[in-house]
Amino acid sequence: MFVRLPDIEDISAANGSVARLHKSLYGLREAPKLWHKTLSSFLISIGMQNISSSDCVFIRRSEASMAVVLAYVDDIAIFGDRQSVLDVKNSLKEKYEVKDLGRSNLFLGVTIHEAPGELMLSQRALIGKILEDTNMINCKPASTPLPLSHALYDPLELLSDEEKLQMENVPYRETLGKLLFLSTRTRPDLSTAVSMLAKYASAARPLHWKSLKHVLRYLKGTMDYVLLIPKCAKSAIIAWCDADWGRDKDSRRSRSGLLIKSFGCSVIWISKMQPSVSLSTSEAEFYSLSECIRNTVWLQHFLEDLHVDVTLPTTIFQDNLGSIQWTEDVQGIRNVKHISIRYKYVKENIQDGKVRVTFTPSETIWRTP
Repeated sequence: MFVRLPDIEDISAANGSVARLHKSLYGLREAPKLWHKTLSSFLISIGMQNISSSDCVFIRRSEASMAVVLAYVDDIAIFGDRQSVLDVKNSLKEKYEVKDLGRSNLFLGVTIHEAPGELMLSQRALIGKILEDTNMINCKPASTPLPLSHALYDPLELLSDEEKLQMENVPYRETLGKLLFLSTRTRPDLSTAVSMLAKYASAARPLHWKSLKHVLRYLKGTMDYVLLIPKCAKSAIIAWCDADWGRDKDSRRSRSGLLIKSFGCSVIWISKMQPSVSLSTSEAEFYSLSECIRNTVWLQHFLEDLHVDVTLPTTIFQDNLGSIQWTEDVQGIRNVKHISIRYKYVKENIQDGKVRVTFTPSETIWRTP
């Protein structure tokens, strides 16, 4: 980065020369990274440790106290006993100009509501703004994120002039981005719908906008939904995974879905298209299982870094006997040679006692505790 020198007589090089900047400026592309590096160095200097499973979480622990710092650029949340939190706050105030918001009820756009025995996370204000911006605030609520008979597809022909005219001033990508933020923070029920609609972000048609407005109608009727964190002494991790074989009508790729809960709360949820075409239902389900195990093992490491006791193995519920048999059969590799790395990964984590896979019928998979 170079800066122009001020036009001052004392600066002999002020004749069109520039100076090289050896520090960061707010707003530059590398500014967040350099700030995080600076903040990390300071937190480590006051006795905190950066946990191995996340670059944004720091911990300082003794026999009698513990403080945890969550840093997202310049938004910082501190957890722990009263004295430990106060010590970290004072250290930050001595080094930086800090705006102390006290006990947090809003963090990174998520409203935090405390009730006896539970915490509730919601984004009602954002939902209201989305509905206002799209003139859907008075719309009729829908009971599902997408119509039960929805048919999203990508026609082979290019957009017609009439379609281009209809979509000219439609805020499809803008609205989709806001819904994506919702679906990854507090609304797992939106994940599949938003993921499917995101496929058409670069060339959306009127039928895609109609489906996106259906999502908005669903939000209208579920504005008060919250992500509930109950007061729970058990940190047991429970996971579910599933796959929709050949779901995408254009590419015939399958869709993976997974949900992972800890302390009775949903903490990880994913709905996304698989990167390649699966040749069978079992193969699609096995891919979902491997993704679920990957995220489960990370969560185990994260909790262990925070000195939380984790009961192993973690139970993963799945509704496909074929993929489960692949994990149990020593000859299973014959059926999955083309995905042998994932097969080895799944087998390794099962044999190491980190996870176990349990069958549950499709009708009850998401209701199994």
